Order: sequence, then structure tokens, then C-alpha cells
Amino acid sequence: MPPHPDWFLGTISALLLEKNLELDDLLRPKLFFSQLIHENCPKRADFDKGKFAKNLSQEGCLYQLGCKGHFTYADCPLREWNEGINWCIKAGSPCLGCTEPGFPDFNSPFYEKTRLETLKKCIDTNLR
Repeated sequence: MPPHPDWFLGTISALLLEKNLELDDLLRPKLFFSQLIHENCPKRADFDKGKFAKNLSQEGCLYQLGCKGHFTYADCPLREWNEGINWCIKAGSPCLGCTEPGFPDFNSPFYEKTRLETLKKCIDTNLR
């Protein structure tokens, strides 16, 4: 997955301006990768209420349909893609976890609830 242009330009700009660029454990700029998708998801209230979609055409949290936002760090809900037009969840798709190590292998299959062993691998990788 190519990086968001803002992530690339923001990182390069900070380096050129000699700004202190705080990094996470995976050496990504915390400016862009400090919060879980889940924290800012527009469907978070549905998750908190236990309202889960059973298919992509239903309203509700997409966790049961494979959303990886509960272990994916990125600012997609705030920044959006295509010049702020859209992003995965706003487009009706679960988060695919494209910013996390092991993508796409750890995150497959995409449209099924995350298996516990997959979640453990992702968490272990993020903790390194």
C-alpha cells in the first residue's frame, strides 16, 4: 500500500526543517501513527453499543466483517484519502490494516472477523 501523501511530505518536511520527529516502536512518525483507527472511527458508538453489521450493506460496526481498526495505528479517520474525500470505513469497507507490519498476510482474510491467532501476531509485532 503506498503511503498517504501527507505522511510522506510531512515526514520529509519535518526532517528538512530539523524538527524533532517522535517515532513509535516501528519507527513511524507518531504525528501520523499514534492513535488506533478504532479510537476515531465514526462507527465506534455502534461498537460500544454492540451493534455489529452482519453484511456490508447493514448499519453498524464492521468488526464482525473483518475490520482491523482495533489494532491498526493511523490517522485515516482524521486525514482521509483522495484529498480528504474518503477512506475505507467511510466508503463502507472494513479497515484492512494496511499500515501494520505483515500486511496483507497477517490481516487475511479481509472480510472475516479477525481470528484470535492473527490478532495475537499483530499485537506481538506492534509491541516489538
